[in-house]
Amino acid sequence: MVDKWAKEWLEQQRKNGEKGLEIKKQGTNHYVYHSKVYWDKNTKKSKKTSQYVGKLDPIKGILKSRKNKDINASSLKNIQEYGISFLFAYLTEDLKEVLGRYFPKHYEEILALSFNFFNDCFSLEEMECRWQNHYISKSINPKLNAESIPGILQKIGENIAGMDLLLTEMKKDKKQYIYEIETQFHLNSTGSIKKMINSKDLQLPFLNYLIILDAESELPIAINYNPCQNEDENNIVDLFDPGTSKKLFISKGNPISPDNQKYLKEKNVNFIRKLIRTNPYYDNDFLPNDHFFHHNSLIKYGKEKHGGSFFYIFDDQDLRASEEKKVYENKNGDFINENYFENYMDRAGKYIFQSNIDVDGPHIFEQFLNDKIVQEIEEKVNRIIYANKSILNTDEKIRGLLFSAFIYLHIYYRFVNLLSKNIPEKNPNTFIARLHALKYIEFEDDEIYTEVTEEFRVFETACGKNIFSDNITKFEIEKLVIGTYDTYKYTKDAFMFPLKDQVVLNTTHESLLRFDENGDLLPYLAESWEVSSDKTTWIFYIRKNLKWHDNMPFTADDVIFTFEYHEKTLGTKYFSNLVSIEKNKENEVVLTFSSADYNILNTISRLPIIPKHIWEKIETKNNISKMFYTKDEKNQAIGVGPYSLKQIDEKKGIIIFEANKKYYLGTPKIKEIILQEYNDYDLMIQDLKNGKLDSIYNYSQGINFYYVPQLIGLSGIQIMNIDSVGPIMALWPNNMKKPFSDKQFRRAISYSINYKEINYTLNAGYGDEPDANLVPNKGFKYYKKSPTLIYDRELASQMLDEMGFEIDSESGFRNDSEGKRLVLNMLTRQSEEGTKLATLLKKYLEDIGLELKIKKMERNDLLNAIYSSKKNPECKTYDLVVVSTTFAGMISDYGYGTTYIGAHNHCGWANYDDPEYLELEKKLQTTTNERSRKKVVEMYQDHLIENLPVIPLYRKKMIQAYDNKYKGYVFDPFYGIFNPETWFNLRKSEKENAGSVKSV
Repeated sequence: MVDKWAKEWLEQQRKNGEKGLEIKKQGTNHYVYHSKVYWDKNTKKSKKTSQYVGKLDPIKGILKSRKNKDINASSLKNIQEYGISFLFAYLTEDLKEVLGRYFPKHYEEILALSFNFFNDCFSLEEMECRWQNHYISKSINPKLNAESIPGILQKIGENIAGMDLLLTEMKKDKKQYIYEIETQFHLNSTGSIKKMINSKDLQLPFLNYLIILDAESELPIAINYNPCQNEDENNIVDLFDPGTSKKLFISKGNPISPDNQKYLKEKNVNFIRKLIRTNPYYDNDFLPNDHFFHHNSLIKYGKEKHGGSFFYIFDDQDLRASEEKKVYENKNGDFINENYFENYMDRAGKYIFQSNIDVDGPHIFEQFLNDKIVQEIEEKVNRIIYANKSILNTDEKIRGLLFSAFIYLHIYYRFVNLLSKNIPEKNPNTFIARLHALKYIEFEDDEIYTEVTEEFRVFETACGKNIFSDNITKFEIEKLVIGTYDTYKYTKDAFMFPLKDQVVLNTTHESLLRFDENGDLLPYLAESWEVSSDKTTWIFYIRKNLKWHDNMPFTADDVIFTFEYHEKTLGTKYFSNLVSIEKNKENEVVLTFSSADYNILNTISRLPIIPKHIWEKIETKNNISKMFYTKDEKNQAIGVGPYSLKQIDEKKGIIIFEANKKYYLGTPKIKEIILQEYNDYDLMIQDLKNGKLDSIYNYSQGINFYYVPQLIGLSGIQIMNIDSVGPIMALWPNNMKKPFSDKQFRRAISYSINYKEINYTLNAGYGDEPDANLVPNKGFKYYKKSPTLIYDRELASQMLDEMGFEIDSESGFRNDSEGKRLVLNMLTRQSEEGTKLATLLKKYLEDIGLELKIKKMERNDLLNAIYSSKKNPECKTYDLVVVSTTFAGMISDYGYGTTYIGAHNHCGWANYDDPEYLELEKKLQTTTNERSRKKVVEMYQDHLIENLPVIPLYRKKMIQAYDNKYKGYVFDPFYGIFNPETWFNLRKSEKENAGSVKSV
């Protein structure tokens, strides 16, 4: 389906008089062709020809085809085949993770060898050269030079434990056939392998290996290498998965002994063994008594029972004639003696099979001789071994090569099954050969993928997967660089994750639900949910077919594990009334609560789901503080989100994310996001001005208003003014300490503050003067507007006088009601905003005779000092603190800012434990009837307005500045511009008006 903008472009061209233009969409790209229709005199039919014009860009229009340009060595960088690479990547999607688990040091080499075998490159000496011709070489980095490969094969072959574990996993719960295969070569005295050529020898040295097939799919699921011929059926039986009901062992050799037959019977294993021609059974007077035809050849056969086994004799009349002719020729040439001639003539064309299966002879014959896959496997493995016999001088190297060959065979027959199931008329080898025509061409300033033809589109459709299109991803934006200030620093004792880790989690992980830019809840990993009538049981329906970044499946178990991990390992109890969390069905999670909790969905939206298979190995909270700090712990950043973590470099102060092409909602428009840390705010703004940054991000806030005048009118810079949801800068009294426990004292302080001056000084007029209600006027149901807070210094002084806080004549400051010197301490952040605000507040309080000492602290130290200890809130020593709320905080605990106010809540900055207030908190949690809830929310707001446990200073609007070469930034209440809407909405733009301010 051609995109809307491309259709509009085509319509405009036609209006302009252009004829014959057509657009074809490939992946996310649009290509323009010029078509002509003409009359073919020979066929007497109209025909159509199309000439490629160029790629269509939404901004630049047609990018002319390279055919119209002079291509020289400097412009053409690389040509690789991509079709076979993408098919192989699709076929090995799950296998790559399993190999990485059991062969962590050499899984890339195993995959690369398998890939080259898949492409009919069997010689190890040619591996490196052939590998570089394929696009897949961009995604893994194996060592394939001729000097390294023998040592790597040795290491692979030595890892017998890894092979056993992987093969056991592949065999599990499958009905199995085991085939014993012989390869006629041996190690000579010099340690090198040569093919046996002595045709007179009746018994040759063999390299024996067993191949195990899934009896239903005929897919190779295991291989076992035996350095010598295997005569112990007991060992072979052990190769079967114990839980398998259907087991068949097919081999060549001497008869199976009665003891071993008994053992096979006990293990419920059927066997078919073709006896070698030297076996004395061929001398028995054992005559065929029936016949059948096999491929137009007459086969005579008979069956007899001896010692618990059935012996089947087959006399192939065509084979008999052929072998007798050859024996006569050898006799005439004096190559064999009379005794050999007579023995061979008696056995020519005959097969004898021993089995514990009592069936018709044709069934046994077909089972052994007509298994096409086994014959193909034997042929393919022999080609691989013979091509590399000069380096196979140890059993370990043979085992390593056989194992790599098996991985190739497993992948190849996966493909064969897929093709035969969906497009049975297609020949697998022909299909693979045609894939080589799909080329990736890289130039200095561009890249081209040759067009995916119709037959491959049909294959994709039949498989239900865009194998090729999804990988040909042309990103709207290659790299987005965002500057940030102090985001990496973390709070050691706070309940939250470190801020740096929050940024990573928000980008790489997802919650069951999320908020949009308006503060409305949307489905995320949970596609829907239900709740019982009493609001105590919630069922969340998890999206199906989700994958973690490491390709492991995302399941309901991960959701349950996340909740339990936070409580048991981190000590963070998100729900005080959660009774149980269980998996109902494969994609259903059921949460049961002891009582109704209206804020459940808000809380769930704040909990990123983490992968059980990684985090179950992490036991202590100490690991959290360094979640993604080292390369070894990078796997802890594996999520399911639109971006994966590519790199963290603390010295350079950068975090790099790369797009997840397999993201379930589609591929983001930005290929790579770089988050650059700054310790100098001025330098960060300067880099934005100079074009080194595309935008600036600070958690739950925009840029500092101090810098707005510098950016307005600046060429290339655009500014958004966002009416935000949640952030309010406030003065938080410690309500457990005197005199702040007296609401009249708090009210007096509120009157002393010049809110208009603060707004213009701190916000350049972009903020709003506050009312007494902490609840934001946007994004929260049942908001109740209250009168704007009043600045009245005389009234403030009068109230303090009436309360008995008299001014000391010597110091000019007030004493407390007992006549002692009253000195207030206030904590504020060490920042431009914090310093200016503290200076103003100090001036206002001193104007009414209150002495104030200010302590400036780094953000993390400040949060550590003011976060609630919950059990002992009275231990807090500060009098006042100046800090801003966030949207995440406003919806936490019982919502409406309760987390900041209640003394026993997560933050508890106001340290407020008024009984009436605590009762309202409880009602906010448990009242679910909307009519009743409206009354409770209004009563709660009335309490805040009347008692003023917190003094709002200004409602913050967000100023977001960005380079206007891109447009489409979306500001969400949680993480500002750093959110999925931005990653999918951002696009190149024609330059907007420089430095203008847009209200959002």
